[in-house]
Amino acid sequence: MATPYWTSPYDELSKQSSTPLPLQRLFNCLVAVAYIPILCPLTTFGFFFAYDESFFDFDEVHSSNFLTLLRVTTGLSPFTLYVCGSLTASFYATLIWADVSAAKLGPFRWPIHWDTDNNACYDDMFCEPSRKHRLIRRPGNTLSNFFYLFFAIVVIASSVTRASFNEEKKMFILSDALFGIMLFILSISSTLWHACNCLWSHGIDLWSMEAVIFYLPVRMMSKGAYVILCNYIERNVMASRVVSASCLLIYLTHIILNGRNWMQKHNDQFWHNHCPLAVRNRLPNSPYVHNASDTSNKMSLGPIALYEVYLFALLPVIHNAPSWILAACIFESFGSLCLARILNVSLTVGWVYRMTERWAFDACRHMLLISEKIESAESRGEGLKAFIWRTLAATLSPTAALHYCTGVTIIAAFCHSRSVEMTMLQKILEV
Repeated sequence: MATPYWTSPYDELSKQSSTPLPLQRLFNCLVAVAYIPILCPLTTFGFFFAYDESFFDFDEVHSSNFLTLLRVTTGLSPFTLYVCGSLTASFYATLIWADVSAAKLGPFRWPIHWDTDNNACYDDMFCEPSRKHRLIRRPGNTLSNFFYLFFAIVVIASSVTRASFNEEKKMFILSDALFGIMLFILSISSTLWHACNCLWSHGIDLWSMEAVIFYLPVRMMSKGAYVILCNYIERNVMASRVVSASCLLIYLTHIILNGRNWMQKHNDQFWHNHCPLAVRNRLPNSPYVHNASDTSNKMSLGPIALYEVYLFALLPVIHNAPSWILAACIFESFGSLCLARILNVSLTVGWVYRMTERWAFDACRHMLLISEKIESAESRGEGLKAFIWRTLAATLSPTAALHYCTGVTIIAAFCHSRSVEMTMLQKILEV
């Protein structure tokens, strides 16, 4: 291992990079400055994209309350949302009950053929302390998938409800339903991966995660294509069908091809001996890079470059660019400003904190302190203190925080996309 756990590999990466140190510091400052536009009200920077006040009137017409906007954009009643929340809570409550019940019966073991005792990849990625011989080994990383499951049910329910709308208003319902299914698969596979780190679930987790990330930009660009087609096709219904089918085809193709890719990686045991994605395993002096001829290292991604770090850190900023440009050039509306603020802030907070996780820069020294407190309390038989420290570890786990924040981000991003769509359709149908 190039750098031991609880030691940030960024210092080592910085030293080994050919980029001069003053230039590295400049890049670090530029990354920090780039976050300002997405953390501040967009109206402050709207003049850069030629936005005027009419671009932000969605909230004035409907509401600036998140729950109201959730109902308006999904088309679901408060009772339906309550049922979605109840189903999700019931699932995780049952999981907690099973964990407690199994503990009373003695040490719990997952199926042996799941190879859950192989912690090599998991330990390279995450720092939440593990509970041995429990159904839920890492409560924070496991139970924080609540938001993913909740919104998966919401999206599927919304797609079913919108099926009774007219042709234009039910645009994208098939691809939205598929998105909801992939989000459902993500919630279950991520729950399993963090509960017991069974290696077969890791590939499904990564596959469904990339499918969820991929969909909303494609949906946004498809709406742009719809507006353009409406200028050339007299029948808006035909334009709606074309872009809906195209969006579904593109998304389905991505799911199939990417699924084959991750299945091949699983068959090749890509993550069985270490985590090839971890920064410390991609340092130029890492044994997984240095001894590339070794059988266990043949699937290494190669040495990491500093520019990859900066691009990865800027992802919350970069993901905004397409929607901002489309709003200025095609939609002439930014949709709900409230939802945009929520998704940007939640994504930024979750993303920045997650970069302190072990697979990235391993800067969570407070998690080491908590782990030591847990071990000390358990060694002295202080069950209550151990439980309190484990609860704190679960709450402060960077991956759990990412699940909380990106769960809110996905909800807000989908509803924001729907708010743009609703405004766009209203303008087109009025012409």
